[in-house]
Amino acid sequence: MRKTLLLLACLLVVAFAAAAAESSVKATVDSIAGRLRDVLSEEQLLTLDEATLENFVTPEDKEVLATQHWQFDVDVPVVVYVMRETGQKTAPFWLSERGFEKTDMAIKSTEANMNFEVWRKEFGAGRIGLGINGFGKHRPHYFVAVKPQKAGEKVSITNPYPAWQEVHDLHVGSFYYHDWTELGVANVPDEMEGSLILPTKRGRAREAHFIGGFRKTDYPASDMPDQIALSPNDASPSDSMAVQWRQNVASRGSVRFRPAGEGAWQTVEATGEWLEDKFIVNDARVRRWTAVLENLAPGSKYEYCVQTLDGKWTKPISFQTAPQPGQPFTFVLLSDTHNKPQSGALVAKATDMFPDTSFITISGDLVNTGQYREDWDTFFHHGRGFYGRLPVAPAIGNHDGIDGLGVDLYLAAFDLPENGPDTLQPERAYSFTYGDAFFLVPDVIVPLSTQTDWIEEQLRQATAKWKFAVFHFPPYVPVDYETAVIDEWVPLFDKYHVDLALSGHVHHYVRTHPLKNGKAQDAPADGTIYVVTVSVPGRDRPPRTHPRAALMKGSEKALCNVFTIDGDRLTMTAIDSDGNVHDKLEIVK
Repeated sequence: MRKTLLLLACLLVVAFAAAAAESSVKATVDSIAGRLRDVLSEEQLLTLDEATLENFVTPEDKEVLATQHWQFDVDVPVVVYVMRETGQKTAPFWLSERGFEKTDMAIKSTEANMNFEVWRKEFGAGRIGLGINGFGKHRPHYFVAVKPQKAGEKVSITNPYPAWQEVHDLHVGSFYYHDWTELGVANVPDEMEGSLILPTKRGRAREAHFIGGFRKTDYPASDMPDQIALSPNDASPSDSMAVQWRQNVASRGSVRFRPAGEGAWQTVEATGEWLEDKFIVNDARVRRWTAVLENLAPGSKYEYCVQTLDGKWTKPISFQTAPQPGQPFTFVLLSDTHNKPQSGALVAKATDMFPDTSFITISGDLVNTGQYREDWDTFFHHGRGFYGRLPVAPAIGNHDGIDGLGVDLYLAAFDLPENGPDTLQPERAYSFTYGDAFFLVPDVIVPLSTQTDWIEEQLRQATAKWKFAVFHFPPYVPVDYETAVIDEWVPLFDKYHVDLALSGHVHHYVRTHPLKNGKAQDAPADGTIYVVTVSVPGRDRPPRTHPRAALMKGSEKALCNVFTIDGDRLTMTAIDSDGNVHDKLEIVK
C-alpha cells in the first residue's frame, strides 16, 4: 500500500513541479493540498505526518515556501536576524538550508512566557526572501530584525510582501505581532543594537499548516439550502432584509416572499460566491447565497421561501420588519458564543420567555476560529430555527479574525449595512436604526482611530431616543480594561450620551453604574451603562465590588440579555437557558 502511495505521489509531483516553481505560497500550498487529497483517504489526511508530507512536496515547492512567504528590499548589505520561538519542536526547514546560523543570542517577551532563539545570515543589497513558519501550526510565528553590516550605515527597507509590513526601530518594548501589540521584546542583545524590527501576524503560522491542518466539518453542505439566516443589510431594517443560505451546488439561487399568509409571491434572484477550503476533507467547496428583500412595510410580518435544486421551495419562514419609532420591540444580546451549543439554548429560552423578540445582536467571538469554515457550520447549526426568522446583527471579535488573518468568512456569512468608515473594509463597522433605538457597531480588532471620526459623525447625526454601542472589547470590567477604547471612543459616548455599551470578551458578567469620564453617576441620564455578558459558561470569577460596578459576577452559566424598548421605558433581563434571572435593569427617560 505504501509503495502504491509513493508511486502515485511521485507521478503527481512530476506533473505539478513546473507550475509550482512560479506559484505564490498560497497557490503552492493549495497545489500540495490537492495532491494529498487525490491520493490519501480522509483518515490519512487527518493523521498526516511529516514523513508522508515529504513525499508530496517538490524541490520547486520548497523553493517557493523558503523564499516567498516574507520578502523585502534592502539598499545596503545587511544582517538578517530571525527570532524563532523555542517551543516550536521543528525549526523551519529553510533556516539551515539557506545558510542561517543559530547563535547564542536569545530574546524574551515582556508579557507572555515566550523565549526566542536568534538565527542570523548576511545578505547583500537587493531582494531578500524568507520562508514559512513550518508545516505545523505553531502559533508564535517567528519575527525578523535587520541591521546594516557596516557600522554607521542606515538601511532602507522597501517593497515589502505582505504589503501591510511595518518597520520600527528595535528597542526594549518593541512589539513583534500586529495582532498582539501588548507583547514586546524584553531585551536587545548587544550585537542587535541599532537594528530595525519587522513585526508580523501570528496567524501567518497557518499559511502552510499541513500537520494537523486537515479538518472535518460535522455539518457538510448538500444540494438543499441550509444555514438560512437573516441580517439587516441596510441602515433602516424597517423596509428591507437580507436572506443568506448555503448549498454545495452552483444552481441559480432565488427567494420568494410576501406579506405573511396573503397576496402574490414576489421572487428575488440571489447572488452567490464559492467558499473553498481544501483542508476540509469532507466539504471543501460550498456556495453561499444572498438575496435582498426590498420595499417592505415597517413593523410588518412577512414570509419567505428559498428555492431548492429541483425548483421547489422550502417551507415558509416568517420574520418581522423593524417598527416605526414609537412602537415597542425586543432584542436579545449574546456574546462570545464560540460556536458552542449554549447559544441555541439561550435563544430558545429567550424567545419562549419573550415571544415578541425581533432580532439578535452578538458582541463578538461568534466562533472560536474565524478562518475555519467548519466553525461557522457549527455556529449556524446551533442557530437553526432562529437565525432564519430573527435577523442577526453581529460585531467582530478577536476570534472572528483570529491572529490577524482577516474576517473573510465573517463577511461572507452576513450581509450588513455598508455605511461604515471609508478607512475600513465595508461591513466591518456599521450602524442601523431600529424603531426608537440607534445601534453603533464598530470593529475593535483594527486600529480604533480609523473609526473615531466616523463614530462621532454617527452619534452626532443619530436622532433616535435610545443609543446603543455594540463591540467586543469592554473598556471597563469594571476596572480599566481596554484603555484604547477609553481613550478613543468613551469621550464620544459621554459627549453624545450613549445609553448602553454592550460588550463581551472577558467571559464573566458585569453591569456598571452609569459612567461619565470613568466615574459613577447618580442616574442613567448622566452616563453610559456598560454591560458585559458571556453566552458560554465563563471563567469562574467570584463577585467583587468596585465603585464602578452595579453587579459583577462569575458566569458559571451561559447568559444572554433581553432588552425591551417601549417609548421612554427600557427593561433589561439577563437569563440563563433554564430561565433563571441573573440581573434586571429598568431605565425611564
